[in-house]
Amino acid sequence: MKKFLLTAVEDYISKRSSQIGGFSLNVTTAKISNPAISAGIRERLSLSEKEKSLYDVIVEHINKLNNRDFYRKNGELNEAAFYKYAFIDKSTWSSLRWGLIKLKKKTLLKLVIALKLNEDDAVDLMHRGSNSFDPKDKRDQIILALINLRVYDPVDVYEVLEEYRLNGYPEIENIYD
Repeated sequence: MKKFLLTAVEDYISKRSSQIGGFSLNVTTAKISNPAISAGIRERLSLSEKEKSLYDVIVEHINKLNNRDFYRKNGELNEAAFYKYAFIDKSTWSSLRWGLIKLKKKTLLKLVIALKLNEDDAVDLMHRGSNSFDPKDKRDQIILALINLRVYDPVDVYEVLEEYRLNGYPEIENIYD
């Protein structure tokens, strides 16, 4: 275990907890940066964003990764390569693709890590998956700290969560168990 990683996570959580209002989450998910866009256009854009399925949003984020391992030689997305990389089983992925299930929080957190999302995109993905980060949940605080530290290696995430679980937070369920 990398001791500096645990120290960085703890420092981040402490810093964030001491901010005014306690451990707060940035829930702004607006993608529009041009203030000259009219309110009507902004509303239509936000409606079209909301209409995207969770699966569609995930595929968009996969495409942003530009990881050649997730594509076949003909350029098509190799979904199996991605869901295996994200430690998600085939039946869960198929159900997600067809909109048949509400994903468990653990699965959404695995996707957040695998997609290497920043905090805003992670909050948006969780929301689209009918879930959210709980500011009182130590595991959520740790995951957000890792996101902000740009730690996306599942092995590192697993080890950090295990270290916390074994040393004072037995209620933490590791997302990779």
